[in-house]
Amino acid sequence: MTPTPQQLANRTRLLLALRAPMPSRFTWQFNKVREPHGCGYVGCAMGLAMELGIVADPTVGNMADALSLGIDVSRAVFYPDGNEYLNEPTAVGYDVPYESVTPEMVADHLERAIINQEGPEA
Repeated sequence: MTPTPQQLANRTRLLLALRAPMPSRFTWQFNKVREPHGCGYVGCAMGLAMELGIVADPTVGNMADALSLGIDVSRAVFYPDGNEYLNEPTAVGYDVPYESVTPEMVADHLERAIINQEGPEA
């Protein structure tokens, strides 16, 4: 799958935002999804994408479409373990507890996922 110019721009904007200070009204909590606090209203990376206008509804599928990622890649980056996270000691792919996942870790994971999906020229 070849990303469109818009999908490439979305990737760049999200990666830059994940490496920048969070907006003042956000509290980074990777383990909170669809909570009325924390990052916008959603688990942080997807909530940040919503705040940036990358997605209107922050779901794994919408993130995949907006960033030209396979659905499994999107899930691995933004929502590992799905609803089962409370039963897991660490976030799959991050090897730390959910509450220890940082925005920079998500950015690094996303970059690695893009390279694994498309090759080192991505």
